[in-house]
Amino acid sequence: MATLFTAEGYLDVYAQFDADLYCGLSGGGILQVGSRMASSIPDANVVRIGDGVLVTSEGRAIIITAGSYDDFDIPVGAAGVTAYYVIGYRLYSDQDNIRVAEQFVYTASSATDLPASSGTLREGATEVYVPVYRVRQDGLTITSVTALMDTLYPLSYFKTLIESLSSQNTSLTALINSHFVQPGTRVDGTAWVTGTITNSGKDIMFNLPLTKPLAPAVKKVQVVGMYAKVRQGNKYLWGTAAARKDVDPEEVTAYKADYGVNIVWSHKTALSGALNNDVVGIDVEARLRFTT
Repeated sequence: MATLFTAEGYLDVYAQFDADLYCGLSGGGILQVGSRMASSIPDANVVRIGDGVLVTSEGRAIIITAGSYDDFDIPVGAAGVTAYYVIGYRLYSDQDNIRVAEQFVYTASSATDLPASSGTLREGATEVYVPVYRVRQDGLTITSVTALMDTLYPLSYFKTLIESLSSQNTSLTALINSHFVQPGTRVDGTAWVTGTITNSGKDIMFNLPLTKPLAPAVKKVQVVGMYAKVRQGNKYLWGTAAARKDVDPEEVTAYKADYGVNIVWSHKTALSGALNNDVVGIDVEARLRFTT
């Protein structure tokens, strides 16, 4: 049966109610309070947990008051032996049926072994282990203390983080866009490419490479101006060895391609001396405009 525990006539708030609330809000972890339960090694066989607040995965709060700490005694190691220990708190009910948090040091059988609880407090378990740190001991020395709980952050942290990510996303979008030819862009350039003469020597088709790929938003390509030399075999079909010749933009159609721009240059009559369906070399200078 559901209970509205903040309603008039039911003013008491029990520990389980608080625990359920904290569990739902946080999911468990170490709060940004005090030293945030930071670990230290004050002695060769001691691991210390500083002050702070820990919320278990069930929403139970374990508090080390400001300025105090808990020391955990680690067994003396043996030369040449690597051992692992887990330190934390055992939650259980004492002889007066008062639930308490008691320190524990668990000798682990491996680098991943953890003490097993009999269930959850909410389901009626009498004993629950809350692992906080894993300790590695190489020989006589404690070589690492690894956190086993997440760090929880206040809402203000996430607000700042989201604002930062939003700013970075804007910068990232601008960076990505700078690597593509965008709509509204005009590109001038020269290239030496190969193409093919078709349509009885009237059309020359070739691909004009670009230094950047076209953005998906680019849908149309217009040739604003073009100059070219076209050579086939040992003769020039258009222009001369010394200079490119002007091309009427009305004779040129450009198409968006996966790589660069495909050009179809159509003449009203066949180019003199052209060998149809054969390769030509093209020295081209073009001005292109890209639109949506």
